Amino acid sequence: MSTLTVTNIKATGEAASRAVSGVAAAFERHNSSHTIAQSMNVSSITDNGAGDTTVTYSNAFATPAGQCLTASGGDEDASHRPISTVQKEASAETKHRYQITNSSFTASDCPVSCSLAHGDLA
Repeated sequence: MSTLTVTNIKATGEAASRAVSGVAAAFERHNSSHTIAQSMNVSSITDNGAGDTTVTYSNAFATPAGQCLTASGGDEDASHRPISTVQKEASAETKHRYQITNSSFTASDCPVSCSLAHGDLA
């Protein structure tokens, strides 16, 4: 496998380039059974209980992942509006953990959940 080393990247058709560090380094999307539908740099996800997920990276970050964003949804029921929070893990260079709650702030799985992490890989 070849390695391409760059400082900035620019997608075809874009006018501006951006720093490589601004690109997501890990991404995953899974269903309520915690089956991964799509992923990048994710080796596994762990179901820690209702609405509680740990995402383990294939390649570790150089320092704890700088920014993690989570989202969930897929439920049309207005009483079920999940809120995602990221919790710090002891080994944040290799994984992150988040919990989803419903509108009553009770831990709850959703039909679709995803997360992405930004930062420099080790």
